Amino acid sequence: SVQGFHTIALHVPVFKNGTFRGSLGVLMDFDAISRRYLENVRVAETGYAFVYSQKGVLLYSPVPGLAGKRYEEVTEGYPELRTTVEAMLRGETGNAQFEFNRVRSWIGKAVVKHASYLPIHLEDTFWSVCVATPESEILATLQRFGLYLLPLGLAVLLLTAVGVTLGLRH
Repeated sequence: SVQGFHTIALHVPVFKNGTFRGSLGVLMDFDAISRRYLENVRVAETGYAFVYSQKGVLLYSPVPGLAGKRYEEVTEGYPELRTTVEAMLRGETGNAQFEFNRVRSWIGKAVVKHASYLPIHLEDTFWSVCVATPESEILATLQRFGLYLLPLGLAVLLLTAVGVTLGLRH
C-alpha cells in the first residue's frame, strides 16, 4: 500500500440501473491477518507455515526479512526447496523434503525438513500454503511413540502367552 505495509485489497463493483458506477474498496493489513492465522501454526518444536502468492512472492514467513521477496531469492542455494516452491506456484498439492537453514530468527546449519503444501483458491488467483517440520523432530516423535508402544506390545504378547498356556492346560 501507499502507507508502506502489505495489504489485501478487496473491491466490490457498484452498479446503478445496470451501469457500472465504480467500486467500493477496502484495504486489510496482510501482516495482521497472517499473524492471527499463521504465526501460531506450530508443528513439534520448530515447524512452521509459509505462504507464496501465485506470482512467486513470499507473502508470509516466520523468518524475519523474507516476506515480500521473490522465490528465486529465498530459495537460492537450496535446489530441493526451489523445486518445492515451483510446484506450489503451479498450484499443486503435495509433500516434499528439502534442506533450509532458517527457523524463525535462528540461522544455522541447513536441516532436512518435511513439508506438505496446497493451494488456497481466491477468485482468479491462489495462495499456496506450506507447513514444514524438521526431520529430526518428526523422528523424535516417532521414537517417543515407539517407547510407549514397546511396553504395550510386550504386555499384549505376555497376556496372549499366559492365555494360550492356561487354555492348553484346561
